[in-house]
Amino acid sequence: ESADMGSANYTTVAYGKDGSGGPMWVAVNENGNREIRYSADPTAGVDAWTDATDPGYHMNGVAWGDDVWVTVGDSGRMYRSTDGAVNWTEVDLSGLSGKNSTKIDEIITDGAGNWMFGQDTRVYYSTNGGAAWSLAIDLNASGPQIDSALNLHTLTYTGGKWIVFLRKSGVSNVFHATDPTGTWTGATVGGVDQETLLDK
Repeated sequence: ESADMGSANYTTVAYGKDGSGGPMWVAVNENGNREIRYSADPTAGVDAWTDATDPGYHMNGVAWGDDVWVTVGDSGRMYRSTDGAVNWTEVDLSGLSGKNSTKIDEIITDGAGNWMFGQDTRVYYSTNGGAAWSLAIDLNASGPQIDSALNLHTLTYTGGKWIVFLRKSGVSNVFHATDPTGTWTGATVGGVDQETLLDK
């Protein structure tokens, strides 16, 4: 690791476009500085990376889709950008149902303006490029109860399905949905069928 990148732990890198449609990579870290860096050519070495606007919080996840960059991190913070470089603006999440100051680990998109992140056992969803958010489902309050010690660890979108993975030591749960505000179904993990979660 080069000193130019700081002593940070860079946790995520994502590929997308800059404000002019050119290629861009954005990396985020969970250190106390240089949380967001960007490059048009990551193969050119550390000198090709530039500091973006410093949000002042550790960042854990970043994604690009539909000409929008979104990054999430500690204290439940989220920032949004249309260029991935200078112009990062904090997204106000204060009015979200159940939202707290626990860190957000990951952000995902289907590339068509729809976005998702999770916190604890809650799943949040945006249909306008991450500009506004609402609670899709609390997996511990809808239908059959799951273990309250589980935390939403990672998410993905593939094959027309939104998929979330919750875990604690020795226990994992996976749920999927084609419509995040509708029915979430338990996947099979370790040969055990999980119950279907009803509409909220």
